[in-house]
Amino acid sequence: MANPFRVRVSGPLKSFAQGFAAELSQQGYRPKPVTDHLRLLAHLSRWLYCKGLDAADLTDSLLKEFLDARRLQGYVLWLSWKALAPLTVYLRGIGVTIHVRQPALNPAEALLARFRQHLLGTRGLTPASARGYVDIVRAFVASRLVDDELDWANLHAGDVHGFVFKASCGRSIGSAKLLTTALRSLLNYAHVEGLLSAALGNFVPAVAGSRLAGLPRSLEPAEYDACSPRVTAAPRQVDATSRC
Repeated sequence: MANPFRVRVSGPLKSFAQGFAAELSQQGYRPKPVTDHLRLLAHLSRWLYCKGLDAADLTDSLLKEFLDARRLQGYVLWLSWKALAPLTVYLRGIGVTIHVRQPALNPAEALLARFRQHLLGTRGLTPASARGYVDIVRAFVASRLVDDELDWANLHAGDVHGFVFKASCGRSIGSAKLLTTALRSLLNYAHVEGLLSAALGNFVPAVAGSRLAGLPRSLEPAEYDACSPRVTAAPRQVDATSRC
């Protein structure tokens, strides 16, 4: 029969072994799973010792590295985050901080994060509205990503019109209005932040209030026909509801 007290633990987590076993037993774990969890703790403790680390160095990425190391060593069980959950919950419960390292954002997502904070702090939008603005302009920001850098220097009014034209096809009027409002807000923010030398938010076309009311003035006739066979010229307006 499995005996938790026969599991030998050395290294920086040794002092936590007895309390961890007692906590699991109190939660109703049988001796076999308690023993298995202690063996996992013992392995993690030895692994930390070999790397010159202790409990204060624990992070989510370090724990992932540990699980990967177990796989490479041929272990076939206790290889998931679920297996580590009882231990991490226990350690956090007694005050051991396991830091969560946020992944590095690419330039597009970093800009969107700053834009969201601007919407929340300066514009006073609700979190739900700010999230909606960010989600709807994400494709536009991603389109400016060139060689892992955001290219604002080559952004022109025609690019803005072209994006609105393509993104509005098939949308309802309400959705298209949200698109243009969010894009205008983003471009104004980029101008204030110094990314754009001109306030290109002024060049975002307005949305027509009824179906088939108009498209951006800068589009060629063939582009009008691509989205709808029935449109009337309306300066700086986009038909949000016609289908390509």
